[in-house]
Amino acid sequence: MRWSVSLAMLSVVAVWASPQLTSAQTPRRQRVEWTVSQIVGTPDPPAPYRLEQIFPQVSFENPVDMTMLPGTDTWVVLELGGRVYSFPNRADAKPELVVDLKQHLPKLDRAYGITFPPDVSKTRECYISYVEKAGLPNGSHVSRFPVRQLEPLRVDASAEEEIISWLSGGHNGACLKFGPDGMLYVSTGDGGPAFPPDPLRSGQDISNLLSAILRIDVSQGEQGRKYRIPADNPFVSRPGARGEIWCYGHRNPWKMSFDSLTGDLWIGDVGWEMWELVFRAQRGGNYGWSIMEGSQRVHYDRAPGPTEILAPTVEHSHIESRSVTGGFVYRGQRLPKLNGAYLYGDYVTGNFWSARPAEKSQAVVQDEPRQTNESVLRQAAPGVEVREIARSSVQVITFAEDRAGELYIVGYGGKIYRLVENDAETERRPFPQRLSETGLFADVPSFQPAAGVLAYQLRVEPWADGTLAERHLAVPGAGVLEQHETQNPQVGQIRGQWKFPVNTVLMKTVSIETRAGDPASRRRLETQLLHLHEDQTWRPYTYVWNESQTDAALAPQEGSYLELSVEDPRFPGSKQTRRHRISSRSECIMCHTARGGVVYGFRPEQLDCPHLENNVNQLQLFDELGMLAQPVRSHTRFAAPHDQSASLEVRARSYLDVNCAHCHRRGGGGTAALELIESLELSRTHLTEAPTQGAFNLLDARVVAPGDPYRSVLYYRMAKLGKGHMPQFGAEQTDPAGLRMIGQWIRSLTPAESEDDTVAKLRRRQSEQLNRWMKDDDVSTAQLALASLLETTSGALQVQERLEHETELPEERRRQAIVQGAASEDPRVRDLFEAYLPPSERTRRLGAVIDVEELLTRAGDMERGEALFSRAAGVQCRNCHRIGAQGKPLGPDLTAIGKQLDRRQLLQSILDPSAKIDPKFLAWTALTEDGEIHTGLITQRDERQVVLITAAGKSITIPTAEIARLAPQQKSLMPDLLLSEMTEQQVADLLAYLSSLK
Repeated sequence: MRWSVSLAMLSVVAVWASPQLTSAQTPRRQRVEWTVSQIVGTPDPPAPYRLEQIFPQVSFENPVDMTMLPGTDTWVVLELGGRVYSFPNRADAKPELVVDLKQHLPKLDRAYGITFPPDVSKTRECYISYVEKAGLPNGSHVSRFPVRQLEPLRVDASAEEEIISWLSGGHNGACLKFGPDGMLYVSTGDGGPAFPPDPLRSGQDISNLLSAILRIDVSQGEQGRKYRIPADNPFVSRPGARGEIWCYGHRNPWKMSFDSLTGDLWIGDVGWEMWELVFRAQRGGNYGWSIMEGSQRVHYDRAPGPTEILAPTVEHSHIESRSVTGGFVYRGQRLPKLNGAYLYGDYVTGNFWSARPAEKSQAVVQDEPRQTNESVLRQAAPGVEVREIARSSVQVITFAEDRAGELYIVGYGGKIYRLVENDAETERRPFPQRLSETGLFADVPSFQPAAGVLAYQLRVEPWADGTLAERHLAVPGAGVLEQHETQNPQVGQIRGQWKFPVNTVLMKTVSIETRAGDPASRRRLETQLLHLHEDQTWRPYTYVWNESQTDAALAPQEGSYLELSVEDPRFPGSKQTRRHRISSRSECIMCHTARGGVVYGFRPEQLDCPHLENNVNQLQLFDELGMLAQPVRSHTRFAAPHDQSASLEVRARSYLDVNCAHCHRRGGGGTAALELIESLELSRTHLTEAPTQGAFNLLDARVVAPGDPYRSVLYYRMAKLGKGHMPQFGAEQTDPAGLRMIGQWIRSLTPAESEDDTVAKLRRRQSEQLNRWMKDDDVSTAQLALASLLETTSGALQVQERLEHETELPEERRRQAIVQGAASEDPRVRDLFEAYLPPSERTRRLGAVIDVEELLTRAGDMERGEALFSRAAGVQCRNCHRIGAQGKPLGPDLTAIGKQLDRRQLLQSILDPSAKIDPKFLAWTALTEDGEIHTGLITQRDERQVVLITAAGKSITIPTAEIARLAPQQKSLMPDLLLSEMTEQQVADLLAYLSSLK
């Protein structure tokens, strides 16, 4: 058994408790310490710069902004609570209180920004932004205050003059900067909380001041306002628009600045679940929120603003950034290698980056190829070079620039820093390149852990494509696990969860049986480590086992693949080549998110179960070994899917927690507004609400539709393969047992009291069709019923379920369903059936994860590409598009497409056809009173009838009186995953042909 080696190590020094002894009666066990660890530091090179504290006698309480008084060398700092301080730009400086706004403005809840006009010596005024409590229509303020004295600086808070105000909320923006044009620029947020995304729908709405950068002239007023709207603002003449808006589509712009040389406006915009964003803004620019979060689509159903959505200049994944803080383009002399680069940081991770600007123009998001591998750390606009330049533990709240262009960094802890070249000692202890060098094993070939390395198991294992896991904990020396007493989920500190000693290692070794059910065929694939670095961050590493199973080598940072020959349990005796993904280090952190504490397995609720070879509860065991600072008694309801002693609800909710909740929680990175933590009441999970990331053509879809798995997007995503399959990472195959249990749980939930009549009609219709397909003696009747079921996602889902669980289904009906389902031109249907084909009948295709850059570098052949378009089976372009006289006119004509789009743009239009849809080719879905669903382009519509042409080219006429519902679709008729069915070379050939059409 997989735990025997580790338990043998313990048995030398410990006497296992009898099952009859209580915890109080059980003698404490002697602990063997782990003293041979070689896992220290990191294999990565040091950052080129580090932070150095300056102004040692200067400290503030929650500073939020810092600026230099124009024309002087005096710094001005604003604290969150409203106090303003000044101090000279000298190493021995001490701060002096300028004003305490709270004394004069009792309504002030938080202050955010302060700035001075460039000619402050003449105007004698300053501008401060602050907010009252959230939810007030005019609770966010920008006000002008007199400067009574410059040296020492004195501001009169009793003489406030309000300039502009807007709704106060969780996202207020409130950064203030004077531009080189003399105008005052003001940032505003979307006015909402972090969750759900943009509840006020303000992101694309330019009829209010939210989610924008405002540009106003405060040197004069007009029309009863304390400011003038510049005549060259982009939306001045647009009816219904607020003329103050300069650009829009921002979530929460946190700090902006102007390049002192070029005048470019740079903005750091705090993201939602996936990306942190940097924009080099332009007049009238639309930056996407909340249709987009950078390159990640958030809301499919919201109307865009009046201008096209522009791509971010840089976007950082939440793997390396959690709350961006905008900085400055460096124009100083002290760090010449950084001159001309935009420098910025992250409030949560303490990381810093440089971005070297590209040309002024920006690509439109819809036309720019989107990186489909969502595990990337960062993405940048073409020509922009981004580098990580420093790492720290500082909460970067703001940046400041002095008169010489030198950069200063303000930490929320109250200290001020600057960047210096990292000339620290670079001689580092070599990081282990092989598993045998880590100190985790006494003997690797026999899989014997080192003394003090303890095995453990989980109460509920996540689904991982049928692989097996062996888990170990290694705590250095006499270290103990304490509990976090405070809550800071942004850095992974969860109150009540364990706080591990530095250099702790959690280890999981993944194996597979190449013949399912045969232990003799077991092969170890990889050993995954989570190492707690000295900076209190968890670092993931993977060691890949060799063929002889004698050792494992450190995987490259970007990960890799293993080619395995395994027997498919569906087809005994057959072999298939299976690609096992060795996750990149960034992919590991995609699941081990900080919001849930990073460590998701080694937790009380997962350890509250007996060790495999005895009846000692693991929590009791670790306590008796002296490893827990405080005894833990879990009261979890966690239960494995096969645990029939637990209720169906507990098993299902445990399954969703373990497999989904690391992403689907607040701040976890999942873009659907769900919280799948087991301890939450169902009503708080948002599971029964409408899906926000696509309904897959399910009628009246819900994430979970109580009583009806066939309207449940969650159930469908678990049942399918390819893009959209869930869980998104760590598993590519479906889990039949888990799927069946989730289906049973959904059926057990109480449906809504009132059900849409069309839903009921469709259910009855499909039930009849299902019965005919399975039982009708007439073959043609059965075939027609099957064909009808496979026209809809919900019908196909029911067919797939019968294939999996209906033991009495005739073999010829079963084979017929597999062949027709796998041949469907609709990928939403096809993805449900592919796994049922024998390996020999499956094509090695690109799949869901497509490397755009690799495809673009591959040379293509125009003649082969023309043959693919014109004649190849399975390539659907000609079914909708026309080239010359060939093809069909359902989609745009491609006769001269090479003149309009280059290869990169062509590829993007295929990868994401819904990003930009010509109104002439907008798809509509019609639901009839009889429950039939038809989707296609409207070719005729009048008071008598609607005529649709479907993706298959079929014309359908529906009398208007028979239409229960007719609605436009946000998704293109062109499927998202057309290329997933092709090989790399086929795609390159097709692009070569299309590019030649000029």
